[in-house]
Amino acid sequence: MVHAMRTGAVLLAIGLLFLPNGASLSPLQNGSSWPQFHGDLTLDGIAGGSAPGGSVVYTVNLAPYVPISISNPLGNDYPYQASPSTDGSNVYVALDNEVIAVAASSGTLRWNVSLPGGSGGGPIVGTPLVSNGMVYVGQDGGPNRLAALDAGNGNLAWSMNTPGGGNPSSASVVEQGGNLVVADLAGDFAWTPESGGAAWTLPPAPANAQYFATPSFTTIAGGGPAWVVPDRGNRSLDAWSISGTPLPGFPMSGNPRMDRLYSSAALVNITPVGGIAQTWAIFGGEGGAGNPSHLYAVDLSHPSGVDALTVPAPGSGDSGIRSTPAVVVSGGTAFVYFGTRSGTVSEVEFQPSSSSTPWGWVWNESTGAPIDASPVVIGGEVIVPSEDGTVYAYRLGGGSPIWTVNTGAPVYASPAVAGGLCWVVNANGALVAIGGNGPSSGNPGTTPLGPGLSSGGMLWIVLLLVGIVVAAVIVLILVITRRTRPGPPVAPNAPPTPPGPH
Repeated sequence: MVHAMRTGAVLLAIGLLFLPNGASLSPLQNGSSWPQFHGDLTLDGIAGGSAPGGSVVYTVNLAPYVPISISNPLGNDYPYQASPSTDGSNVYVALDNEVIAVAASSGTLRWNVSLPGGSGGGPIVGTPLVSNGMVYVGQDGGPNRLAALDAGNGNLAWSMNTPGGGNPSSASVVEQGGNLVVADLAGDFAWTPESGGAAWTLPPAPANAQYFATPSFTTIAGGGPAWVVPDRGNRSLDAWSISGTPLPGFPMSGNPRMDRLYSSAALVNITPVGGIAQTWAIFGGEGGAGNPSHLYAVDLSHPSGVDALTVPAPGSGDSGIRSTPAVVVSGGTAFVYFGTRSGTVSEVEFQPSSSSTPWGWVWNESTGAPIDASPVVIGGEVIVPSEDGTVYAYRLGGGSPIWTVNTGAPVYASPAVAGGLCWVVNANGALVAIGGNGPSSGNPGTTPLGPGLSSGGMLWIVLLLVGIVVAAVIVLILVITRRTRPGPPVAPNAPPTPPGPH
């Protein structure tokens, strides 16, 4: 019995080595929460759990809780850029300077808090971050502020000014290793302890840097932990080690200038056939009216190598990619899902080992208005809201719509997806929860191999199951041996060596 338990534990430990992108068994992995912008620190936009079916579960009018008229008072989409987030119990929404929490299951109001500012002054435009029982939000104002609220009751725990004179909350606040991390328009990339009150740490940033994008984080294959942020000011990509040292090759000044960069970078590991794992940053650019835009892929271990897919401009229109792509990896191929300012939703495949072109179009569909929201992939579908007010779910690999839900007003913000539900906030201040048991299927070649897992994550699951089966077989052998032979049982043979990573 002890031997069987040890055998299963060894195989379990081996499986844990192959969790993708330095991931762990977090609530996000099993689909119970969506705690930050685009789900987790890799920003790959992959949700776990069951896919929503396209039925409206509830709609909550949040406008009465906001001290301004929900009619675009600033002349832009700032009051509606903040995506919802959830810890599985509550859903947290920011509108203007108001933070609102409702019950995830029913939409019942839990609490609402007004931060200083109001009436368009100091709006929260980044997604609330939920971490360790707190909700963190950044405000765009003078000075810019970072506030921490108790997730249970909304009480203000602390607030502090952020570094520089830029706009840290054009991007969202994220958390890693007990630190809150921000990036702003003044070119500051900085962090401070999650408990608040301590000084900011600002590693060196390139001259003329401007960060609209949310920082993403991963462990680079063959390297170490790293932060990555697209740089609008230099039209480049910047990266630091976890200690704040700029990585070699960044900023990518040796390359031709990219498009204007608003998109954050999705970070994924791709293992080419017969090769070793590579870590890629995939993000979009905006070429401007009448100009083509590009989807970029950068090998973080060799940043001089940039692959770009051209996205044609429709007539004199704008094909810009402002949102963060969702990326699913299967073997040596990354399937990338993104929306554009021209209102299209696309799936393309990226194969870095291809001898010809690494990019290939899979499908392209059109909505009725621009798309600034970042897509989310769950099960066999990709969910993306449009400024025509509709949330679309498309079939992976085919592009045919699975379901649509019209929210009644433009949707600028990205969805939160967890626990079988999808939440979006529209420009009238309505929080719409979408769920149900509608159809959900996709191409096996492009469907995620598990809740946010790439092939490495699938290997972990296989090894765990192998460990359980081997342990059960050994226990059965021991029981039979003890019943048929006197004395101590004969030691079983060692289990077969588990396969290595794909």
